[in-house]
Amino acid sequence: MSTPYTFISSADNEEAWLAARRNGIGASDAPTILGLNPYALKQHGDLDGVLRNFALAPAFEGNAATEMGKRFAPVIAQWAGELYGLKLTRFEQMICNPETPWLFATPDYLRECDGYEDPAEIKMVSPFLKKAWSEKPPEYVACQVLVQQYTLGVRTGCAIPLVHGELPRVMEVTYDDDVIAGIIRELQPKWALIREMREEAESERAKSAEEAAE
Repeated sequence: MSTPYTFISSADNEEAWLAARRNGIGASDAPTILGLNPYALKQHGDLDGVLRNFALAPAFEGNAATEMGKRFAPVIAQWAGELYGLKLTRFEQMICNPETPWLFATPDYLRECDGYEDPAEIKMVSPFLKKAWSEKPPEYVACQVLVQQYTLGVRTGCAIPLVHGELPRVMEVTYDDDVIAGIIRELQPKWALIREMREEAESERAKSAEEAAE
């Protein structure tokens, strides 16, 4: 595998980062757009609602949950590193596989693994979701890590969940060529539809502005 990835943006340039997010689908967005995220489906009604929201809502700049994750992820990473002898390095870059420049990834951490580095996604898990994480990461999280693996050009990767009241765990995600090919195949037409929605909305705004100026 080992496809060299392409750098898109760094987290320390917030304006460029937010602009880049509008030019593609991120690893965390992919499962939502594919209809794998049950919380997004519940919030927006159905997959059409999810796609429309992704296309037309303002660029996501974070909320209390993402801020909490940002502040506690280093603590969880250090804790997991001490428990399991892991070397984890913060990765604050947006990257893509050059074969799919519209699909990007921003892994939380890179894990040193037999001479290379693979993605490690830190997750703070509500105790109410403990069952969903009992044996393996939920499907939507596994999808996120798969996209990160594909983007980095590696075949290993993991999620590191911390459920309230428990120790952090390391849950491996197995790479599968057929699965990632299916993810990309399903995402491509949805990305085209999202771009079409945005162009139509922009055209309508321009038309309204012209009419208001007359």
